[in-house]
Amino acid sequence: MSKAGKFFALLPLFFYGALLFIPYQVHSQEIERLDFDSIWAHVKSNSPAIKSASLESEAATVMKDRYSRHWLPMIYGDAKFFITDDPALNFMSVLSQRKIGNEDFSPDRLNHPGKNSYKQASVGVNLPLYEGGAGYYTAKSFDSIAKSKSYSRAVIVLSEKSKTMAAYGRLIALTKAANELADLKKSVTGILSGYESALKNNPVEYSGILGLKALSNRIDAMITENDAKIKYLRDYLQNTSAGNLPDLWTASDSDVITFGGRYVSDKNTAIKESYQLKALKAYAESLKHKAEAQKSVYLPKIGLFSEANVYSGNRATADSYSAGFYIQMNILSPVEYGSVRQAEFESDAAFFKLKNEAIKEKTDIERLRNFEATLRENIKILNESLKIMDEQLRNIKRLFANGSVKAFQLSDVIAAKGDLLQNLAKAEEEYAEVISGIYFYTANIEEASNE
Repeated sequence: MSKAGKFFALLPLFFYGALLFIPYQVHSQEIERLDFDSIWAHVKSNSPAIKSASLESEAATVMKDRYSRHWLPMIYGDAKFFITDDPALNFMSVLSQRKIGNEDFSPDRLNHPGKNSYKQASVGVNLPLYEGGAGYYTAKSFDSIAKSKSYSRAVIVLSEKSKTMAAYGRLIALTKAANELADLKKSVTGILSGYESALKNNPVEYSGILGLKALSNRIDAMITENDAKIKYLRDYLQNTSAGNLPDLWTASDSDVITFGGRYVSDKNTAIKESYQLKALKAYAESLKHKAEAQKSVYLPKIGLFSEANVYSGNRATADSYSAGFYIQMNILSPVEYGSVRQAEFESDAAFFKLKNEAIKEKTDIERLRNFEATLRENIKILNESLKIMDEQLRNIKRLFANGSVKAFQLSDVIAAKGDLLQNLAKAEEEYAEVISGIYFYTANIEEASNE
């Protein structure tokens, strides 16, 4: 068989092989439906802000644990080896070995002891009995800081989650609008393809046809703008998820009201202290404890101490110990003068800031709740209007087909539906932003603990 004959004989195999490959390609390009929780899991595990807040919280916990042991005794050790020809150091080192002799008091030996080597080791204990409250209030201050950092981490988590929620909710609204606009564009294109040529010689009707062509361009612009918003939101979620989302995916939810109802419901009705306020309150309390600790600057510090020493040189090895009671107190410390007033001012300022944020937050929550109710009602009305508009559009298309209405009248109805779709998409986008704000302020203890 010739080469050409072999080639044509193999063509059926290539053909059937291609048929087998095509379904695989189509299947591999299927659009995956993702729910919000699966996207949030990727965002949460890859968020630098959450990781940073978590590490800061852990560091504050370690610091709290460190200062909680302020009442325990301090144990220290010291060891050294040295060579010296210093007269005083040589004499005291020999004395520490308890081997001073009469010859060591000769002027020549005292003034010129020569170079000698010595070893010294010490172990000591310092037990504070009273620190003027410094240790106690410092420990309480760091305990409050640890709580503040923990609440701050919850704030970051809820902030990231609410931003993801807003993006996902807006994507639901815009995807729905994209489908509606595509259907509207298809409807206009069908009308133009069916009637443009037939009505070209009728000036009145053709004027309406030109209006439909202009409307078609306007719908194209609406689709382009809508697609740009969708692309931005998809890119945002892909970037915050560290690229872990599939290339082709869509939101599993199709209604933003239903989506929002899972996160903003009756359990969010009571105004309570948010994690943001909890963080500020804990920080203000830490400054209050810091001010109390600062007062110890003017109070005595009392404690017990003990130290054991071992000395070794070229004569012998000997040991010694000392133990006793101490009291320390600043008589004059110019740098510390005014430190208590400064700490008290800082504490008062923090509490006033807390009050201000509480007022602001209460106002914001009430505004968001009122806006949420208004938007929900507006979206309901717009959806009902859209159903009426769809029915009106079906009727006027039939009337246009039998010549009962003019093309410009049909164009007006289609344009009105386009405006209605835009208004609905805008309201649903705003609703997604509002529910994310309410969630940020009102997420309860259990939800944050699970994060």
